[in-house]
Amino acid sequence: MARSLKLITWNTCGIRDTADVQQKKEKICHLLSEQQASVAFLQETHIGINNVQHIEDIRGWKACYSVHHPRSKGVAILIKNDLHFEYIKHDVDPTGSYIVLICKLYSKCFTLVNVYNHAKEHKVLQCLSEYLCQTAKGVLIVAGDFNTVLNPDLDREYPTGNTEPLRPYLEEFISSLMLVDIWGQNNPYERDSFTRFPWKTSKQQIKKTSGQKKTKKKRGASRLDMVFMPRNEVWLAKSCEISKVPRHNISDHHPVVLSLCLPKANNTTVLSCSSGLVIKKRPYKRRPGEISEAEVLKALMSLVECETPLGENVQTLKINKGQKSQELKELFNKMIRGGIPKGFTDSVKENGRYHFRAEYMILASILLRRIEKFLQPSFKSKTMKMSCKLFIIVSFRSTPKKIKRDFLRQALKSLKRIHPSPPRDFKIVENLLPSTDQYKELREGCPLTPTLLTMALKHLACALRKDLKESVVDVCHHRKCITIYMNADQYHILKQNINKFQLQSGISLLPKVGQVWRRKNNSNS
Repeated sequence: MARSLKLITWNTCGIRDTADVQQKKEKICHLLSEQQASVAFLQETHIGINNVQHIEDIRGWKACYSVHHPRSKGVAILIKNDLHFEYIKHDVDPTGSYIVLICKLYSKCFTLVNVYNHAKEHKVLQCLSEYLCQTAKGVLIVAGDFNTVLNPDLDREYPTGNTEPLRPYLEEFISSLMLVDIWGQNNPYERDSFTRFPWKTSKQQIKKTSGQKKTKKKRGASRLDMVFMPRNEVWLAKSCEISKVPRHNISDHHPVVLSLCLPKANNTTVLSCSSGLVIKKRPYKRRPGEISEAEVLKALMSLVECETPLGENVQTLKINKGQKSQELKELFNKMIRGGIPKGFTDSVKENGRYHFRAEYMILASILLRRIEKFLQPSFKSKTMKMSCKLFIIVSFRSTPKKIKRDFLRQALKSLKRIHPSPPRDFKIVENLLPSTDQYKELREGCPLTPTLLTMALKHLACALRKDLKESVVDVCHHRKCITIYMNADQYHILKQNINKFQLQSGISLLPKVGQVWRRKNNSNS
């Protein structure tokens, strides 16, 4: 029987009483109780060295927290007292930007990470990424307030077209640990769900200059609060919702609630599993695009330690990473020259999700990183097409389980060249995916699956940019969708391109029409 677990992340703008908010801590606890949360990630707790009693004596909760400053930053992870919890260890950033708690919940190992990424700090996520690559165990969950958005068109109330200073650092953090934005992935079409709503302009913010009133610029709502999980653990996320709670008396942020389903180990199906790996011996001949030991080591360290029914576990490989990275480099390069050995692509299906041998996960991670270099989002500012009458979001009608072999090959070959150019020979990618008739299977839990789906959307987006004149076409790889600003008289061209894509790829898409969001002054950004 599956066990349900609720986690909530919330920027509370402090937990102590203020002149405007009395009994604030009690109100926070009341909301956590209403949401039936078992674990709470709180940001901006505003706990200084003389205020620790305010978080240590929260009735009904155990607290792991940072101590920084009574008026800024600070994070805490609260664990419900009645939760089956076993502490292993924790680590706190000295500037109060994050806390990492490794523990067991219902005997299952978790690495819980709470982040408050201050707008002026650019190195926090890089440091955290390096630490998690070395220490994360079990199910990794990263939640918090990141002070940036992943897609300005979808995650801000008024898309500006301007660059997001912290966004490149968040993108690199997500990529380094192969994380998924859970809410964004589950809601590709949502454009009006936000987590932060800036306070209304107060009388104190109105200043008189040269006899005229000057009001502080009002900023629109945005989705700054997010929950991330590794690609191969996304199947545990039962739901992820932005809770529409009354916020004006507590915080200018809405909480995000993640519901996890923790099934017991059952319903296991072994799919053509062989015990050994045999590679055909062929004369050695060096070829371009061979895998380096650095790539192997980076991929190995990005995988969270977890058990697999097939072969060695990630933990074992990490313990002997120096020797194993060299051995795997030689193994993978033999595979590039001589083909995939029997049993290497085998998987075990458990509770509807596939498990792979650790070596497969490492090679798939290396290949997806190479492909994603061609798919990286642009951080350049862009001119918004405010004259366009339509805003379209195109996403998958349902989660694709397969893709046509010929289309996959064509999409891989058509990846636009970049400089410096990584290897573009992706025949081994095709060989790693099982074949069914004219299709290649896209297995849930395989690191390559999300990347190949993004590549398919990118392929369609390139065709749309050519055919839709005076339009803006972008791929949001976190939500697996395409956003389009276009003129209404070209909608039939969009439909033709979608129909052609569906015929060639075997993947069904669904376009949805929304309004073009305009600024009050109706000016281009």
